[in-house]
Amino acid sequence: MQMISVRDIGAFAAIAFDRPDQYLGRTVEIAGDVLTPPQIAETFGRACGLPARFRQTPIEQVRSFDVQLAQMFTFFNEHPSELADLPTLRAEHPGLMRLESWLRETGWKP
Repeated sequence: MQMISVRDIGAFAAIAFDRPDQYLGRTVEIAGDVLTPPQIAETFGRACGLPARFRQTPIEQVRSFDVQLAQMFTFFNEHPSELADLPTLRAEHPGLMRLESWLRETGWKP
């Protein structure tokens, strides 16, 4: 799963405005981290000092709760996005945060 902080989205927008010759007409896949759900849980546990685990909810259970949410997750599962080129993105924006750095910097707590 690709993740990115709102701050980093803004940073990439500013970079694109500063360098329109490099970005005009291009689509750039941006992300700060690419982790599996179990890796996300492990990162939350490590960064926050709390036990964390990943438990997948069956799509039918999600659908019984919210049809639109189930449609969104089904779409994501059937149409995975192209993976962002993290080394190139970090070269463009060295402060690009990974999930763990975002959790620590924001002081996230459950």
